[in-house]
Amino acid sequence: MKKKLGDILPDVSDDCRFNLNKHKEEYYKRIVSQCSDCAGSGFVSKNNTKECWCSESFKLILELLKSNFPQQHLSILNEEFFQRKYVEVDIYKSETNKDTGEVKLSISKPMDFTNDFMKSFISHRTYMIENSCSALFTGNNETGKTYSALLILAKMIKYGYSGHYMRFKNYLNLLNSSYSNNEDKILLRQIRSVKLLVIDELGKEHGKAEYATTELEELIKTRQDNLSSTMLITNLDYTDFIATYGNHVKSAFNKNFKVLIFHPDAGFRKKTRISWPKVK
Repeated sequence: MKKKLGDILPDVSDDCRFNLNKHKEEYYKRIVSQCSDCAGSGFVSKNNTKECWCSESFKLILELLKSNFPQQHLSILNEEFFQRKYVEVDIYKSETNKDTGEVKLSISKPMDFTNDFMKSFISHRTYMIENSCSALFTGNNETGKTYSALLILAKMIKYGYSGHYMRFKNYLNLLNSSYSNNEDKILLRQIRSVKLLVIDELGKEHGKAEYATTELEELIKTRQDNLSSTMLITNLDYTDFIATYGNHVKSAFNKNFKVLIFHPDAGFRKKTRISWPKVK
């Protein structure tokens, strides 16, 4: 029976995620040699001109791993995507009460993430990248924000675009270490230059808020200048996010960001939860 992408996975440690070229032979043998369709050759034609599905899967898995894609979601392209609902914040029409400081958000009617956002982004991917079209995903835990962003990232990488996923705390740690470590400086430059960057867990970092705010603003503006898209993910609601990172970040949003509030769904975590085997 033909195996799907993600059924055969290499064991990849953190120290070789960004240096997988040295391990290509090892992973090639682990994945391709188990394929019965091509008998481990990687090709399905006698003159070796047409690659087998296992060879294509191997290459895609390497690209996903190099992007720091979470291993537990490597089969995401073959999984049924659970429908997500969101509302979009109109950041231009949202008003702040001068007396109380309370922000009144202008939001859209509920929309379908797959049809109204993801398909549009993927279908117009060249335009989205060239215009640095970006998004902030907000909402409570277990609303599918990270899962949704990872699905878009995987699809973009499959279409040949460079991408990367990391938590904001780890980004700041890498930024700090890059001042004294040349390898980290090179890695940071590579991450900043990918066409689609997903930064998760904003609002959970430690340290001085001013430092995080400054670096987030700089990251957003740098990627806008470099014609690349960014997806930010936070559990903070939009008003708390702006209160945390300030009006300079809000101003940077005005050029090309959409703000999506994901609707809670009590069944989402139940659907994605791993089933434990039962004792016989």
